[in-house]
Amino acid sequence: MRTAHAEAAPARIRQTGAMGLLFFLLFLAALLLTGCSDRLEAERSYFCPMHPEVTGSKPGDCPICGMRLVEREGRTSGADHAGGAGRQEAGSEKALPPQILADRAPVAIPARHADWVDLRTEEVVVRRIVREVRASARVVPDERRLHRVTARAGGWVEALYVNASGQAVRKGDPLLRLYSPEIYSAEQEYLIARRHQEELARKEIPGASAAGSDLLAASRKRLELWGVPEEEMRRLDREGKAEKTVTLSSPASGFVAEKNVVEGQKIEAGEPLFLLSDLSKIWVEADLFEADAPLVEVGMEAVLVLPSLPDRSFKGKVRFLNPFLDPSTRTLRARIELSNPDFLLKPGMLGEARLRRDFGEHPAVPEAALLKTSQSALVYRQNEEGRLEPVEVETGVAGGGFVRVIRGLTPGDRVVTSGNFLVDSESSLAGALRSASSPGRGE
Repeated sequence: MRTAHAEAAPARIRQTGAMGLLFFLLFLAALLLTGCSDRLEAERSYFCPMHPEVTGSKPGDCPICGMRLVEREGRTSGADHAGGAGRQEAGSEKALPPQILADRAPVAIPARHADWVDLRTEEVVVRRIVREVRASARVVPDERRLHRVTARAGGWVEALYVNASGQAVRKGDPLLRLYSPEIYSAEQEYLIARRHQEELARKEIPGASAAGSDLLAASRKRLELWGVPEEEMRRLDREGKAEKTVTLSSPASGFVAEKNVVEGQKIEAGEPLFLLSDLSKIWVEADLFEADAPLVEVGMEAVLVLPSLPDRSFKGKVRFLNPFLDPSTRTLRARIELSNPDFLLKPGMLGEARLRRDFGEHPAVPEAALLKTSQSALVYRQNEEGRLEPVEVETGVAGGGFVRVIRGLTPGDRVVTSGNFLVDSESSLAGALRSASSPGRGE
């Protein structure tokens, strides 16, 4: 029995060793297969057929046109990875690279195809660029032409000559007749002082005449400070009799905007009675958008148009810009002053203010010619051979449908103004084919 067990032990040892070797070989093969799969996945490359500059190592969508990325045929070599480090990865938030022109190529559009897509070109010329700013506006009274009428002494309104709001008055027109015990007493004191001064002048007493004159002047000044008109003072001197009532006259021409008094009312000194508004010149308040505010300056000409007067326009000038922006509407208020001799403009009217900012003469292209990217703008210029080539341009101010060209074009160049999106697609496709056919690409 001991001999049988001794012979079986080496056999079990050999069997166990064979099993361990088999498991080790299987584990090593799994590692090799996993490494190869990862390497093959890492060598895959995807690109956008319309924008070849957009590449990625994983499937996704083009951030420019939204087209699904397709796998590049063949495997990307390490050199391709190094050379494509500057390309935009799909799904990344980086802006388009400045060298976007390298992925486009000049194209030639046959004449018959140009008619189908309405392809048009226009010459770059030097033109005056004028930007028009439009803003909602409303007509308001000129605050400098408002007159508040008050009585400087208390009393009772005996008669009211202006008895309705909106009534037109002229400077010097009577507004009301006021009985004021204070003014009546002051007039009597003035007459007494005048008689006293005359008596002292006749007696020829040294210094007495001067004292009487001072008293008379003080009495007269008191009446003037109470607002007694000059006409009433001349009547006192002429008739020598105090009147029970005094007439309150209009200090300016205009319209009655407010009326706070009725006949028979007792009024106090300083109480507001009328508000007169001179509408021969009015204000227009225009609310400028925050982006348009830097274009408007004091002294700039403005035109007011009203839906209620479609055949008329009113010219004025900007006289004031509010230093504070309205936080609720994000607008800046501009004040425009206009003459209103015919009183056609009524406070409360709503309209539109139009202001024109002149930027001078510059080389310019139509706005429709520009294809804007995240960092720059492109146009397609017609070269001497008739081919359309992409050109990166630097632009400035815009106005009237044209944009100033600072760099990239010169007067006399012809640029595409209609059908340029189709031209851009053709140019991108030509650039992609050129890249694919270059040595080292797609191999």
